Amino acid sequence: MQPQLRRTARRSTRPMRVVLFAGVLAGLLTVGNAGLAVAGGEKKEKPRAVKLYWKTGPLGRYTYPSLLWNFDDRDRDRRGQGPAVFREQNPDPLTPPPAAFDGQFLNAETGHPIPEVEAIISYGEAEPGVVLTDGRGRFSAEDVPAGQYSIASHAAGYYDEKTTVTLVPGKTNVVRLRLRPRPAAFAGHLRAGDGQPVAGARVVLKDSKRKVVQEMATLADGSFGAGGLKAGRYTLEVTIGEKTTRTSLELKPGDIQELELAAK
Repeated sequence: MQPQLRRTARRSTRPMRVVLFAGVLAGLLTVGNAGLAVAGGEKKEKPRAVKLYWKTGPLGRYTYPSLLWNFDDRDRDRRGQGPAVFREQNPDPLTPPPAAFDGQFLNAETGHPIPEVEAIISYGEAEPGVVLTDGRGRFSAEDVPAGQYSIASHAAGYYDEKTTVTLVPGKTNVVRLRLRPRPAAFAGHLRAGDGQPVAGARVVLKDSKRKVVQEMATLADGSFGAGGLKAGRYTLEVTIGEKTTRTSLELKPGDIQELELAAK
């Protein structure tokens, strides 16, 4: 008897792989604005779409397994966001590049830089920081988070100011802040050679262009003065009888200067 050969069928334990070809998929599925429809059939109640990939959006990079996902188009919060299923896997947004800024405080009237200004800088809920400007009124920082900052200032002779600036990521933001100077003033006494006050003397205040700013006369105690003046250089002309003497005066913002003049 000849031996009989038997074929034993072996069942594979490896899972079946299903390969979807683009041509077959395109023939079976139709994806439109209304959602997913089966060829020759009716549309489903809920419009759905099939997506193979989702590009990186403004809120971050979305990662997902390499298989077809069905998701409801209404799952998006607003235009530009990925489906919630993708956002849940990697909710952290892309970290924007840091910002830098170059700041400077300037006199609002003259445009000149203001040295030694205290700048109080606040960002979000962080503790405010204080910096002191250099001789050119400048202050700067690099590699700081982009966003909205509050900057308050305090400088001798200037009104305190507070403003908000927005730093754009990935660039050096130029910030120029202008402070209003406080008015200046002066007060003086005119005395004779023996130390006695001189009353009734004519005093004329002129600016750097020799324009008359104010005229006054010394009081019984020899005092005189003026306020509400802009910072700058002035000339005091004091006339006693027919004799006039001149004295230079330089006022800074917020100055209150005291003068002692001797009659000649």
